[in-house]
Amino acid sequence: MKIRKVTLRHYRVHRALEVTFDDQRTLIAGPNEAGKSTLVEAVHRALFVRHKSTTDLQRIRSRSVSAWPEVGLEFHAGEHEWTLRKVFKGAQGSIASLINDTTGERWDGDAAEEKLRELLDVEDLGPQRSKQQWAHLWVWQGTARDNPTSSDVIGHAAVAL
Repeated sequence: MKIRKVTLRHYRVHRALEVTFDDQRTLIAGPNEAGKSTLVEAVHRALFVRHKSTTDLQRIRSRSVSAWPEVGLEFHAGEHEWTLRKVFKGAQGSIASLINDTTGERWDGDAAEEKLRELLDVEDLGPQRSKQQWAHLWVWQGTARDNPTSSDVIGHAAVAL
């Protein structure tokens, strides 16, 4: 799977953010509290978390507006291009839609979540899902000048979350 674009709306510090990733490498940099980790968290929640809690909603909702937080992803998986849109609505749950941009097929709700799990080759872990699906994320804090594909950097500076 390769993420091509992320769009956030009303998600914590981001009222509206669109990030298009380079095919080779993208560096996300900014001052403290700019929303770098929030971007990564939003991608994680879109891919792996099904919300049904107003507590989570309060944590991720933008304080500047009362709209529902929303995460959009455009990605390549298998032989196809995909678009995922997930809206987090607290006690109403998260509402997902997944579109195969190559064939035009569409899945919504539970069917979208199931198809997404199939594409990502992950099992549904229930309530513990969000805590156990972080193996895909590696963060190199304070090593922006280093090449993250270098074995030296991976050996001492990489932290798996």
